[in-house]
Amino acid sequence: MKVHIFSDKTARDAGMKQMYSENGDAAVLENVLGRTTIRSKDYVSLVYTASGGEKDEYEQDVMQVFQHVLEQLR
Repeated sequence: MKVHIFSDKTARDAGMKQMYSENGDAAVLENVLGRTTIRSKDYVSLVYTASGGEKDEYEQDVMQVFQHVLEQLR
C-alpha cells in the first residue's frame, strides 16, 4: 500500500496522472502482473497493488480501510 500526499487537489491530479495515468477519485488498473486500486480525496491518494494469488484476497479489507481514512480528511 502507498499513500501519496500532495499540496492540493490540482497537484494530486497531475501527480497521479504522471505516475498511474489516472487522476480521478477512484480507479482500478489491471495487467498481467496484478491489479492496482486507487482511491483519492482532496490532496491524498491511497494505492493498493496486489499480484499473484493475493489479487482478491485482501482487497475488500483494504478498501474498507481506505474508505475510513479518506472519510477522516477535512
